Amino acid sequence: MSVFLDNALLISDYDGCEHAICTAFEQIEKRPHSIIYTKYICSEIVIKILAKAGGSSLKVFGPALERTFGAGTLEELRSFMLSALDELKSADSLRKEKNRGDKRIDEIFSYIDANYMNDIGLESTAKNVYLSPGYLSAFFKNATGQSIIKYITEYRLRKAKELLRTHKNMRYLI
Repeated sequence: MSVFLDNALLISDYDGCEHAICTAFEQIEKRPHSIIYTKYICSEIVIKILAKAGGSSLKVFGPALERTFGAGTLEELRSFMLSALDELKSADSLRKEKNRGDKRIDEIFSYIDANYMNDIGLESTAKNVYLSPGYLSAFFKNATGQSIIKYITEYRLRKAKELLRTHKNMRYLI
């Protein structure tokens, strides 16, 4: 069971994780173990789920372990294990969405860096990063805190200042 759960967690197969947890509880119901041993197994499952979610401090593990060892019935334990798994699914989904957003922002910045000297704006940038202008505008503002037009303008000003500084320091040979 532990190997199956470990593998399912490793590849983020949450249906497989749920199946492994349910199977473990079916085995416990068929062949009862001491309550201490059962709670120990459940605590190991919770630790693996929390570790996968990125939690590693006692502030995270402490309450989860207290809840595990404080459970009075097998059904309470099973319910807690499955709710911890649901929280992991949600956290993983949010993390994937954020990473997707980070890649989009990188694409936008790359496009602006490569084309700032051309006549670019919201429409052309949106077209080149495969987003609608309205979505790009809202997405960029949400990710950076400023409008894309303001960013492009400020970026052009920074580049112009750099050019002036480098030309000013150059010595022209006549």
